[in-house]
Amino acid sequence: MQDSEIQNLSEDDKNKLEKMYFYMQDIMIEMVSCSTLIQMLYDFHNGREYAFYTEYEKVILTVPKSIDRNIFMTNVRVPFHLLVVNVFKLGELINQNQRFLKDYLGDEIKSKLDSFKKKYFTSDVVIYRNKYVAHHRNNETKDFLSYEELTDLLGRILGVSDSRNINWSSFLKYSQNFYTQVESKKAETICQIIYELHPEIEKHLGRKLDRKKAK
Repeated sequence: MQDSEIQNLSEDDKNKLEKMYFYMQDIMIEMVSCSTLIQMLYDFHNGREYAFYTEYEKVILTVPKSIDRNIFMTNVRVPFHLLVVNVFKLGELINQNQRFLKDYLGDEIKSKLDSFKKKYFTSDVVIYRNKYVAHHRNNETKDFLSYEELTDLLGRILGVSDSRNINWSSFLKYSQNFYTQVESKKAETICQIIYELHPEIEKHLGRKLDRKKAK
């Protein structure tokens, strides 16, 4: 979008763009948290320290030797399911706002968002979210998903051809599609793409982003 076009944005469009960005920012924050937690649990499970950094100091977490490490495999369900919910939320947002995103974020960003939607907002994610994570049954059969149905869905979401081969690395690799601390891969992730939208959105709005003042 050209600068002259930016100046002609209606207040309604500016308000929608601002609120949409904050919605995407929330998704980014939760995806970062989930991916980080899965990495931490993975390290704990393998008996390693997990280190993370705050703005002011380095913090090291260690695994208590008395805890059964198999517990961590159970705990990975929580961040994984929240990842699925946020993939769904972002995919749905992109799907329902195609023209708006193209008009106000441009072809390059729109293309990156569409690529995310195509790759990760799959029918398997939709089914897993709608018939298990967010709701308790399959509305078509009026019954719960079977164990076989769940594991098959999980395998396809994680990119594992045989669900019997799902392991810790499967969840870690999946989570790193959305956020990773590996610098060479970070720019490709959806979290980094959303993070870098901040100055672009402010340019379109002609003002600083301020969530408390968003209408």
